[in-house]
Amino acid sequence: MSALTDAAKAFFAKKATIIVQLNARLQPIHRGHLEDAIVEKLGARIPSLRVVGGGSAVDKDGRITSCGIELMLLKSSLEQTLTELASVLVDLGVPRGSLLVTPPKRKINVGQSEGLAVTFPRISTVHFEEVATALQHNEELDRAMELLKPALRGHGKVWSWQILRDDADLVIYGDDSEVLRDIIRAALPREGAFAGYRITAIT
Repeated sequence: MSALTDAAKAFFAKKATIIVQLNARLQPIHRGHLEDAIVEKLGARIPSLRVVGGGSAVDKDGRITSCGIELMLLKSSLEQTLTELASVLVDLGVPRGSLLVTPPKRKINVGQSEGLAVTFPRISTVHFEEVATALQHNEELDRAMELLKPALRGHGKVWSWQILRDDADLVIYGDDSEVLRDIIRAALPREGAFAGYRITAIT
């Protein structure tokens, strides 16, 4: 046991962790897409880089408010990784207000994109759920995404969505929140299941 403990101590003594605190309302599967993109872009240059954890913060209604990714790597690669990771996250469109945190107290601001949530008070029913991902869908919410996808091209995109007890959200990030508002208003009719939708800044 002592030998194993010593070996474990020696292993972790060479490692560093980076917590990517994302000011982003992403469901776990959508956070996973971001994790994959980080490793894809940095893995070849920083082969010790691994995703070792992740999670989401939620409010009292179960609405996701932020999320995080935990990375592990060799200490010798820490400074290179921080520099390159900050750049990669901007390229990936991570929203402003996000942080890179390295224990015990170092924090680096990252992200530039702006975010909006489109909340639909008439949508709260789950019509089907993807078996592999447990990702929930509503047909009208999916229709809203289809209407927004071409309209948002070049300006932003729907990063995630969530169906709650009393309403549903689409989470959109892009370069300019005012431009995004105009696009959303032009693309989504205020009738039927979309009646009464509201747009809220989330960055």
